[in-house]
Amino acid sequence: MNYIPSKKALLPLLLCGFVFNACKKVETPEPIGTGGQKIFSIMDYGGTGDNYGNSALIFSDPSSTSEPLDFQIDYSTPVVSDKDITITVGVDAAAVAKYNTANPTGPQYQLLPTNAYVLTTATGKIPAKQTVSEAFTITFNPSVIDVTKNYMLPITIKTADGAPADAKAASGTGTAYFHLIGNPLAGVYTVTGTRYNYTGTVSWSGPPAPFPAGGTASAIPTSKLAVPVDGQTVSLEFAALSALGYYYQVTGDATFAHISVDFSQDLLNASSSREVFIKDYVPPSPTQKAHFHIYTHYNNVAGGGGNDRIIDEEFTQQ
Repeated sequence: MNYIPSKKALLPLLLCGFVFNACKKVETPEPIGTGGQKIFSIMDYGGTGDNYGNSALIFSDPSSTSEPLDFQIDYSTPVVSDKDITITVGVDAAAVAKYNTANPTGPQYQLLPTNAYVLTTATGKIPAKQTVSEAFTITFNPSVIDVTKNYMLPITIKTADGAPADAKAASGTGTAYFHLIGNPLAGVYTVTGTRYNYTGTVSWSGPPAPFPAGGTASAIPTSKLAVPVDGQTVSLEFAALSALGYYYQVTGDATFAHISVDFSQDLLNASSSREVFIKDYVPPSPTQKAHFHIYTHYNNVAGGGGNDRIIDEEFTQQ
């Protein structure tokens, strides 16, 4: 699976499997509920917060048209059922407005458009003598999702046929708030630039000074994807070195009037000769696309005993 459910957004292109507990067969009835209650919950994926904090999504390939996401239902009960229970889940569109109202100071969300997902498996059973359901599946279509916007897809437990009359969906974890954090700096960028490779160290005062002589030029990709890390920061491939874990971390201030640049690779942060210059920034807005020019001068060995590099990249949001 190519999405990443997480409590905090992670770097792009990091692949993470979605690991679930296997169905738990209970040989004898045992007290696994609380106070005798019988409760159905959408299983936690490792985070907390009523199935919100743990349901953030990042798609490693935003151009993909089919990214399946599986989840399961857990049944907490003092005595396991001796027959199958059939669970049905569905989209709770009204939960988006309720969430926004309950969290007025946080990000506000729109309901994910219907062309961006299919509830592929909406019905599954909890087999007799077990407490974990078969997998339910949502298949997302990242290629139609606007990564600059905040979207939410609340999935809730609708029915539980075969369950005791007093069994019910949990008030919090009976709904999973699958969501994507938008960022106005996110999206595809056209890139113009070059990587200059030097032997030893060189002196450079930054733009508009000419680049030092003696460097060999390397091509870099002409198109790059800025993936939201959170609502203020995006991650962009650095030169052509993403395979080595090199990314720009471009962060906008509260209004995106200004940006700052950091790096994901420790070497870049530790380089004794590292210099970063940001030029020609154009903030994103409803009427214009973002634009910025980043120059990075660094040494490729921690402590400065290696070879200098100058990266010149100009980014224009498509």
